[in-house]
Amino acid sequence: MLNKNIYLILIISCVFAISFWIGFNVNLLPPEASINAPIYDELFKILFIIGLIIFIGMTIAVIYSLFKFKRRKDEIGDGIALEGNLSLEIIWTLIPSIIVLIIGIYTYKNYGQKSKSI
Repeated sequence: MLNKNIYLILIISCVFAISFWIGFNVNLLPPEASINAPIYDELFKILFIIGLIIFIGMTIAVIYSLFKFKRRKDEIGDGIALEGNLSLEIIWTLIPSIIVLIIGIYTYKNYGQKSKSI
């Protein structure tokens, strides 16, 4: 039997591959109507891919949790209350912060290209 980490890497790779494939092959935008359209279309595709990665990843995590952590017939009451996991709190603060920072820098660069082309 394969290690659980290999399964996790495989699932994450599939989520990224599916998101990139959908992001680059599904055209949701109207035909280009201006000179600046390709810049904004590229920005839209990047944001769409990031959104797909988050959506598909969270959906898989929720479905997995529904089956893995369902209440057993003999269990009564709430689960154990966990608090004070500093490394987990740092991780779930840093990852969204890094994503927002990357999107912000990328958007700023695109708006800079637009202002230079005018």
